[in-house]
Amino acid sequence: MKKSHIILIVVAIYYLIFGIAEDMYKPIDIKLFHMILNTLFAFIWCTEHAIENNKSTGVFYRILAALFPLIGISIYLFKFFGFKTGGTKTLQVILFFILCISLYLLPSYL
Repeated sequence: MKKSHIILIVVAIYYLIFGIAEDMYKPIDIKLFHMILNTLFAFIWCTEHAIENNKSTGVFYRILAALFPLIGISIYLFKFFGFKTGGTKTLQVILFFILCISLYLLPSYL
């Protein structure tokens, strides 16, 4: 299994755990911690994905992906993979974000 896929699995599990933690500890504000980890995960994923696909991305695209994940990752994918493949991968990113949000909200509905 590729490192970038392992990172995505870790992110999905993290969203589930964070949803449980936030549901249990509402008075404690842990949103800053969540934002920092999201930034770190996006930066690491973008770096590993570029290495796996032999793309030499500048640090600009990784920082853009980290600070504005949905827009930055989409720009990275379109820039380095073209319109067709970049569009397909962007759709996969959107579906992954929907999955993560669902996992995050799941504990509050149980």
